[in-house]
Amino acid sequence: MTSDGDLLAVSRLTPEAKLRVLSGMIHQAWTLKEAWLRLRHPEASDAEIRRRAREMVGERSS
Repeated sequence: MTSDGDLLAVSRLTPEAKLRVLSGMIHQAWTLKEAWLRLRHPEASDAEIRRRAREMVGERSS
């Protein structure tokens, strides 16, 4: 849930700062998804974990 204080704090950020925050959140989401996959598939290689994570969010493997 978002408070009025949270919205005010975000509104005061510069566009560049907002992009940095968003980039950090995206990176954290990938890290958490990969950690969850490693728990479920401990035998999988790092490349396999990344492939599975991409598939889960609808990205095609390159």
